Amino acid sequence: MKKASLFSIAFLAIILAACRSTAPAPATPAAALPRTAAPLDIGVVVHVNERMGYAIVRCAVLPSTGEEVKIYRNDKEAARLRISGPQRRPYFSADVTSGRPRRGDRVRQVVNEGVK
Repeated sequence: MKKASLFSIAFLAIILAACRSTAPAPATPAAALPRTAAPLDIGVVVHVNERMGYAIVRCAVLPSTGEEVKIYRNDKEAARLRISGPQRRPYFSADVTSGRPRRGDRVRQVVNEGVK
């Protein structure tokens, strides 16, 4: 009798321990997840040709042609650029689509923009 009760207690303890350790973590509700990622500074404007409507940007990671980036000055959006043409690490050229970029402005790539 003692042998059976010791076996039952040990078996029950193993089952309870296994259930506790393999239980999945509670899922985070979708409402609690951020809708957009934080903006990432990817470069800096090094030259602007206002007459021709383009800018040259220096950055560590070159965006894809056709991609849009935002230009920030003093943590406020100052312009938008569309990557257009020649890319030669670490520089790329981009057409100004809105605003007025200036030399020294930060270039940000916003991940998942528009997800709501």
